[in-house]
Amino acid sequence: MEDQKYAAIGTISRRKDGYARVTGREIYSSDVSLPNMLYARVLRSPHPHANVVAIDCSEAEKLGAICLTYEEVPRIKYNERQVSIPEKTYRDRTVLPHKARHVGEGLAAVAARTGALAEKTVRNIRVEYEPLPAVFDPYDSMNPKAPRICDEIMLEDQVLPIANNMACQREVSEGDSGLYRRGRKHVDD
Repeated sequence: MEDQKYAAIGTISRRKDGYARVTGREIYSSDVSLPNMLYARVLRSPHPHANVVAIDCSEAEKLGAICLTYEEVPRIKYNERQVSIPEKTYRDRTVLPHKARHVGEGLAAVAARTGALAEKTVRNIRVEYEPLPAVFDPYDSMNPKAPRICDEIMLEDQVLPIANNMACQREVSEGDSGLYRRGRKHVDD
């Protein structure tokens, strides 16, 4: 077999931004300051599963920041994962939902003239939660008696119900599976 030369395989490839990063010259989003720029912070759920009964932003807004909650944003479902085929993309998320489905789910957002004010403002938002039973094991979550995490999911314009916390199933295979059987290479005689 003839020795093949490859343009990328087996060569050292240097990152284009490597020198700027190690010398401190790389510009990150936190380095950028624009005229009239606002700083945002998100209030995140401390509960793995909970209904938001009420959100009180009155004290936070007295500090001069803008607060957003579930009631002020469109209720459009989207998919936060990067998938390249829209007609195959299940949408199950909404911005600032009224129900936390995991610890850290964003429930309210603030915008202020400084990062410090945004941080102070988000800490002044008061939330009343109704904690719900949580599920931590995927197999336990499929039990019909398990707490229901989501009620529906969207695929294109269709609203699909969710049964036993399973929104969809995907089978992923790679390569020519006909060449292998039970972990051993199959050779036709």
